[in-house]
Amino acid sequence: MNEVTDPFETYDPGYPPERGYRMVLVTITLEGTGAQPFSFNPSSFTLVDDAGYLVYGVYTLIPEELGIPLLETQDVAPGATVTGSLAFQAFTSATLSAVMYWPQSDRAVTLARLGSAPPPAGTTVPVLANDGSEMAQITVRDIQDPFEGYDPNSSPQRGNHYVLVTVTVENTGVRATRVDPNAFSLLDSEGFLTRPSSVNRGEDPPLNLEYTDPLAPGDNATGAVAFEVLSGTTLTSAQYMPSSDRFIEVAALGAAAGIETPAGATPIAADPDANGAASAATGDGDCAGSDEWSTGTVERFTTAGGIVGGVQPLEEQTVDGAPAIRQAAADIAALAAEQESSAPPPAATEFNAMVANYFTRLSQELDFFAEGLEIDEVTQMVVAIANLGLVEQSFAAGGEANLAFEALLETCPLA
Repeated sequence: MNEVTDPFETYDPGYPPERGYRMVLVTITLEGTGAQPFSFNPSSFTLVDDAGYLVYGVYTLIPEELGIPLLETQDVAPGATVTGSLAFQAFTSATLSAVMYWPQSDRAVTLARLGSAPPPAGTTVPVLANDGSEMAQITVRDIQDPFEGYDPNSSPQRGNHYVLVTVTVENTGVRATRVDPNAFSLLDSEGFLTRPSSVNRGEDPPLNLEYTDPLAPGDNATGAVAFEVLSGTTLTSAQYMPSSDRFIEVAALGAAAGIETPAGATPIAADPDANGAASAATGDGDCAGSDEWSTGTVERFTTAGGIVGGVQPLEEQTVDGAPAIRQAAADIAALAAEQESSAPPPAATEFNAMVANYFTRLSQELDFFAEGLEIDEVTQMVVAIANLGLVEQSFAAGGEANLAFEALLETCPLA
């Protein structure tokens, strides 16, 4: 993924976007790195906006003098490289959040993040209707990975394990909606989507999230959704996909959340009220314990910087360096877990989640890069490096996390 031009305004005036929409141009490089030709289909690429709507490609013409080739369906031969652009038509007022590649129905590969990462578990995520009004809110309450409370006569298939995700769906709109547990899915670091499975959870199981239609305005439903996941994979996020054109990230999972959850346990991050209670216990006031917490946070930042610096420059790494990069990713994932459980003062709860997510995304992209080295996938390595740059941007001057830190300092000045 090379560049996103948003908006793209030098299209042929005879082929403008529809009224209420804008044109977006995405420039990518395709490289045939396998033994067989790579079949490229432009329709396999979409954008995702901040409301979780998929943005599809559109046919257009670009004046020849601009020298911008539009990619068409083709086979890319092994060793060949092709660079070109894809045109998309996005809703005028929507903010784009990601560029995605869908090679098959159960895969969703994020090529580039244009907005924020998936929210931490416990975050209430709004679901918007087509008219822009809020129709529902979804909160991931609990993540059990692995889930081991199943009936021993209903064990997962060999090489798999169960994951249990507890969610709350609340109708916050003015019209009835429905609750469909099959609209949830889990995404792993290789882009594979896992759909819900039926799991026999023995005697006195936790309440399932049941299909409910209609769910009246003001009503809510809470329950568990079970999944059978291939062991050894790294889960990155939970999705809510109520229709074929929606892809709403409702929670970071696994390594992406910096959470290691024993079976039957409820991570602190999955319950904002519990997290607030733990923070308040450190003393009185929203800033109680902030000096101790900030000292630990700075130490983890310093440690992470040394770890990342130890494997740089990534562009010069060879396959022999993959184990060291994997270890660096694991070490930073451990920092994310420490940050997640660092009991921040109440005023720093939101920023603490940003820091934990920052460490997690560093870990995830380093792991992704190492995998690219191991399988000699140049495109994957390029994407990983680009994503690492996006991760750093959040803490750069003017970035979302940087602004949150400045606001925190105004509330809780460091001693």
